[in-house]
Amino acid sequence: MLRTAEFELRARNMGITEDALVVQKVAIWEGMWVAKQNGKDIEVSIPVPFHPGGVSEDVGDRKGN
Repeated sequence: MLRTAEFELRARNMGITEDALVVQKVAIWEGMWVAKQNGKDIEVSIPVPFHPGGVSEDVGDRKGN
């Protein structure tokens, strides 16, 4: 319970004020903490192609062209 309270405080200190978003952030951090305790890595999946500018030369613009 203490860990959950610390995660909630951490989220609020980040400027997250909406309760639903705080709960979501806490759930994510709880899952990451449990995975770490079990020796598992957290992987992030990013759809390809990904470019920091958000546009790929092969994909065209965001208007469907």
